[in-house]
Amino acid sequence: MFSLPPALPDETRARTVAARLERQATLYEDSRSFRFVICEHVLRWLICEPAVMAVQLDRLVSLSRLPNVAIGVVPLTGRMPDFPMTCFSIHDDRLVIVETFHSEITTRDPRDIQTYVDTFERFADVALYGDDMRALVESIRDEFLPQQERA
Repeated sequence: MFSLPPALPDETRARTVAARLERQATLYEDSRSFRFVICEHVLRWLICEPAVMAVQLDRLVSLSRLPNVAIGVVPLTGRMPDFPMTCFSIHDDRLVIVETFHSEITTRDPRDIQTYVDTFERFADVALYGDDMRALVESIRDEFLPQQERA
């Protein structure tokens, strides 16, 4: 992601990567639970080298096995429950953070939060989980690997 425009200064990129790695450590805290829903098309976007994409997909599969983490993938087949316009995260039903191209927007308004909760649930209802999710993600990963071998 950080190799894409706009380029970050090296120092900023290093701090950002370190912060993300630190944030990921919370996934291993048994006292917390996480639900993620990802649309399949996002997993297929070639935003870096195919081998790196394959490693990232392996990471998703591994994380999906944690007892406190649920990862769903909305498959390309079937009707979308809504139009996936942007990434957002819901924090304890009290805060939503919406990611845009250039910034993050936060809201604590209960009506806004309910809108995002409802949207999340529509996508979650049609997502694949568990072994079905892992089979789909692994098949996408395997599509990236032959590309690497030819390169």
